[in-house]
Amino acid sequence: MLAQRDGGPLRLRNWSARVFKPAAALADVSITVHGLRHSAATAAIRQGMTPVQVSRILGHSKPSITLDVYSHEFPDDLMAIGDDE
Repeated sequence: MLAQRDGGPLRLRNWSARVFKPAAALADVSITVHGLRHSAATAAIRQGMTPVQVSRILGHSKPSITLDVYSHEFPDDLMAIGDDE
């Protein structure tokens, strides 16, 4: 776990300014920490993880929060209902 020089917790804003933004600039990519989080969640869903699994990774208190934000990424299995062919 990263810490401040005095041993206190490193805040996201400080870490982003000191580490993430310089690294993104060095890599010549334009992405925010939030954008990276969203991309990781989307990739997990596309690889077949369930809403419960993704919500645990993201730290959401309920899978319904994950579904509210990422429902458009989950496959629509309703088309398969009744298709026994």
